[in-house]
Amino acid sequence: MIPFDFTYSVPESVEEAVSSWFSSEQRGENPVYYSGGTEIITLCREQKIEPHAVIDIKHIPECLKINETEDYYYGAALTLNTITEKTSLSLFSAVLSRIADNTIRNKLTLGGNIMGRLPYREAVLPLLLFDAHAVIAGKEGIRSQPLSVVFDKRLLLGKGELLLGITFPAKTDAAHWVFTRKEKNGRIDYPILSVCFIKENDSIKMAVSGAFAYPLRNPEAENILNRQTLSPLQRAEKVTDYFADYYKTDFRSSAAYRKHLLKGAITEALEKLED
Repeated sequence: MIPFDFTYSVPESVEEAVSSWFSSEQRGENPVYYSGGTEIITLCREQKIEPHAVIDIKHIPECLKINETEDYYYGAALTLNTITEKTSLSLFSAVLSRIADNTIRNKLTLGGNIMGRLPYREAVLPLLLFDAHAVIAGKEGIRSQPLSVVFDKRLLLGKGELLLGITFPAKTDAAHWVFTRKEKNGRIDYPILSVCFIKENDSIKMAVSGAFAYPLRNPEAENILNRQTLSPLQRAEKVTDYFADYYKTDFRSSAAYRKHLLKGAITEALEKLED
């Protein structure tokens, strides 16, 4: 049970949603945009947030759209299971299908995972490797910005802004990727390491979550990753040493063990992708 009253609106256009947010904000209602609600409902029940205006974005066409023609586009209100079932991108599907369990994935949305308060936000990993753009709506209209620019530890949105979806150029990732996920207590546990690699134009890219306090793609680490004068193990050691200050320790795993897992994942990925 949510222990406070709130208004609930269901806008059918981007303009209506943004207008509703600012109107509610002027009334002091601390508004939130809502799609799957898996995190918002929990935080409300725990009284960690108290929005008195909830704006449901699931009827906005731009938030539910899927396109895989000239460019890929995935709406922010699409559930993870919907994307997994419909996407042609095998890496994207592989990553999303390992988040939470099947029941939760029927509610958990792409935008919710990217913007959630939990540190993992694994859906962003393949998107960073695909050089995706975030499509964002605000008071000044709609804009598209590189995810690498607007995602720095978290998605950086301005006041009243709404993530509509994610877009990136059409490409095929068949057989040119590696995804490794390690958990402490079985498949549906939070990851102590989640890492994606893709090989594109003889260059390998990498994005990491779980081992650090936030998802990360780092150009300097990728430069080390592609020094083919070194063996896969040597590169893995140098990359994991480069991240020396990033590893986290919590009740699931020590920083040292996360580093060990990442070194093994990098070594294996380089051997596969360079074979």
